[in-house]
Amino acid sequence: MELLRRLLLGKDQYLFDNLKDHQKLAFARLVSEVVKADKNVLAKEFEDLPEIPRSYMANSGKLSIDEAIEILKSLNHEKREFICDELVEVMKSDSYSSEEEKAVVRNIISKLN
Repeated sequence: MELLRRLLLGKDQYLFDNLKDHQKLAFARLVSEVVKADKNVLAKEFEDLPEIPRSYMANSGKLSIDEAIEILKSLNHEKREFICDELVEVMKSDSYSSEEEKAVVRNIISKLN
């Protein structure tokens, strides 16, 4: 049954849905940081992400970046890799990766691994 659910939802959505609430909030915080890094928040940057409930995005500012990273460091390799891949996709999604975005993503990935 889990395999069927994973196939229907897509791997990314499946992995996101299986995070605990505080981990989802931490993921939303990292996404928010990458999106804001180039000072241009575009809807396109959210298109390829798993569906993140707005409440997580709205409340993600309650965590610092370091708190979010610390929460997510405890995840297994597959889930940390998923998060890193998603952050890279966010950075690339608007067809422009600023130096600020690249630096933020590199910093987050180095701290997660």
